[in-house]
Amino acid sequence: MSGDNTLLQGLYYPFSRCMDSCALKQLMLVFDAVTFLEPVKDAKWRAGLFRNLETNEDPRFSKYRGLEHDLKTLEQEGALSFVDPQSLAAFKRPETSLAAISDLQDPLWCKMASNPSVFGLPHQRQADTQQPTWQMFAQKIPMEFRHFLGTDTAREHLINEADDHYAWTLSYAAGSAATLNFHLAAAADLGLSPITDSELHHRLLLRKATRALTPDSEWTDPVSTQLSQSATSTAVKLLESLMPHQALESASFDKILRFRENTRGDRAALVNELTARLIQISNTTSYAELSRSQIALSIEISKEVREYQAAIGAARDKLWPNLVKGLGLTFATGTSAALLYEYLLGGPMGVLTGALSGVAYSSLAHVLDSRAEKRQAVRAANPSIAYLSRVSQLK
Repeated sequence: MSGDNTLLQGLYYPFSRCMDSCALKQLMLVFDAVTFLEPVKDAKWRAGLFRNLETNEDPRFSKYRGLEHDLKTLEQEGALSFVDPQSLAAFKRPETSLAAISDLQDPLWCKMASNPSVFGLPHQRQADTQQPTWQMFAQKIPMEFRHFLGTDTAREHLINEADDHYAWTLSYAAGSAATLNFHLAAAADLGLSPITDSELHHRLLLRKATRALTPDSEWTDPVSTQLSQSATSTAVKLLESLMPHQALESASFDKILRFRENTRGDRAALVNELTARLIQISNTTSYAELSRSQIALSIEISKEVREYQAAIGAARDKLWPNLVKGLGLTFATGTSAALLYEYLLGGPMGVLTGALSGVAYSSLAHVLDSRAEKRQAVRAANPSIAYLSRVSQLK
């Protein structure tokens, strides 16, 4: 992820589709492409499944309705791709299932994974006990994990067994274990960065990644192997702070796709910058500590973005009064003068000097100084900061 030609590609987990349009837009502003592990090839069938869940299980599944058309467009543009999970080596690899089984044998992990409502996730419930459940096609349940679910040890996690044409019903913890570990194994095989908009499954990943050394603690292993994943997660959170949901809702996918065409290198630089800074906190020993560090990093970078924007704005504001004074002009507020103003600050030098041929030398000097200040601010800023500044103005 280090050059202008580097492609940033992510694997979305733990679900087969993203339902939140704003979350998907944030992913589009970080990654060149996002892959989904999707056992259902027919888009209309998938939409019907969501409508059934919306009607019979949880009305929050209705969020998918607004994404159906955009998903087709994004797939046609190459921004999204869908992979048959059963075609991957990770599906049959015993280690994938063993990792999932180890999660279900971790009481802390299971406790967290059994409470999707705490994290606002739509889900199904078992009719008699009202416990959260997960309906999952067999094509996303690793082979050996299926056999484990049939043992007495896992009896509480298998609610209903099915075949390849109908969904199995698992406990939410078992569903999370199966799909999280399958996605992680698939990401490693495909060379993709795992990314999620589910805070629950982000925490579950951090818990499992740090369990090996001291199983009884919340955090058990250095996070160096998770730096890239943490960097992309932090990048998405930064974008959320710079472009709130209301702004993202009004930004069309077409606009975002056009914006991406000119920012590939800067997006890669953003992830590289975050990875480098996260190395400094790689010895954290709890999720809470890492979370605080990530928040502090986001605040620090957001401050840098504001300072960069202020430097650009100061150069612009210094130019404007001297430009008007030198030309001897007056403009009513709200006129197209602002367009001239912006263009002269950012346009080619030849245009600037030609347009100001009648300006007194002293005023012209102020103008050129202002342009120099702007160029200095641009040169001094990290590419990642410049990119985030542009993102904040996308709205």
